[in-house]
Amino acid sequence: MRYSLLRDTVLDDPQLHELDILVWPEHRRKFVAAAQELGFAARKTGIPGKEVLAAFDGENLRLVDVHYAFIQEGLVYLSLPEALRRLRKTPEGHSILSREDELLHLFYHNLLGKNHLQEKHLARVKALLAPLPDLAYLKQRLSHPKIWNCFEQFILRPETFSKDRKLAGKSAREIRRALMLRSPANWLRWFYHRRLRKRLHRRRGVHFAFMGVDGAGKSTIIRAVQQQLEQAGGVKFYTVYMGPWGQIRSPFMRLYKKLRLTPPEEDWLGRLREKLQGREKEHSLPLLLKKLISGKIQGWLYYFAIYLEFWYRYFREVRPRLRKGAIVLSDRYIYDLKYIYKDRPVEQFKWLRGLVCRFYPRPDRVVYLQNDPDTIVRRKPQLNAGQIRQFQGFYRQALAAYPVLEVLTDRPPEALARQVVSAIMEKHLQSA
Repeated sequence: MRYSLLRDTVLDDPQLHELDILVWPEHRRKFVAAAQELGFAARKTGIPGKEVLAAFDGENLRLVDVHYAFIQEGLVYLSLPEALRRLRKTPEGHSILSREDELLHLFYHNLLGKNHLQEKHLARVKALLAPLPDLAYLKQRLSHPKIWNCFEQFILRPETFSKDRKLAGKSAREIRRALMLRSPANWLRWFYHRRLRKRLHRRRGVHFAFMGVDGAGKSTIIRAVQQQLEQAGGVKFYTVYMGPWGQIRSPFMRLYKKLRLTPPEEDWLGRLREKLQGREKEHSLPLLLKKLISGKIQGWLYYFAIYLEFWYRYFREVRPRLRKGAIVLSDRYIYDLKYIYKDRPVEQFKWLRGLVCRFYPRPDRVVYLQNDPDTIVRRKPQLNAGQIRQFQGFYRQALAAYPVLEVLTDRPPEALARQVVSAIMEKHLQSA
């Protein structure tokens, strides 16, 4: 298989989580098949001439950036055949570019991709310049006079291209123009990469919601999951609060709260029935009718306002991040509304609450955290064991129609987080 390592050549470095490799196009299928046998999954990038393979080993996300051409931002800057003829071998037997081609690769990669020479590559560039490489070969490979002029300055003063962003940026623009003028295909690929790719190619992210009674360990587990995702590297993740109570975001819910309206605790319809049956003596019929109508209006307004609140949060905090391929962790979710209001069961407006939950975006998975009620009471004595048992029943009913990962919180948070992170990364790689 024809390939060359790019930039990173010490493969047993424990800090190496991302590897760049150049693979000759005719060997693409063979390379991808071999990577898939090792547990890697292809992630769509929409970047011409490039593919990303990813695998999660339980602790770290391993990424392989596979290049099928010398290409940066859609601009092909070197031909492959000449590089193939000059490949070298490392002591471990891996193929790497010749000194001259590696120098050219670092020149183009940094200026086209970053608009300056990155500090981490400066030492390597200096090492490749001592002793002086084959200038005749380099000039023949660059071919364009303007690019050669930029390259001459680059090899004479590499530190300047690292520190002087204005000079480096000007050189980068000249190189782009020269490459686009040399090949119309370069211009088309560059235009697609810069103007169209992000609009046409969207890789959906992953959305996990954490639910359970107070004291089940949501906050603790979410913190542990955040730490492990941070350690895994290579992923963007965000945590948002999606519970029905508190942390109001939308103007609709703020207005509702300002009017001091709340859903009625009393079942006024039931009291009215009792009145008509002669069993209600406390209130008059007109008063019961007034309270019934008032309660219905307040309840309707509440669930309408909370529904708008949830959509407001989703479009502001969840959807944009999912569209960018990120992982979103929700602390609670709209399904809390289905059977309970804060710390009490709710019987009224059942069909309305069911409607609100049904017509709302589903997360990819609901992580339902549960434990023995007595254990939960010892952790957080906010509810008694009987209430917890009742609420756990409500949660199981509410989540019956949704994809659920049930987690028994009887182990250390780190162990539970590993279970959850494995599920998140599996879905993340599948959605790629």
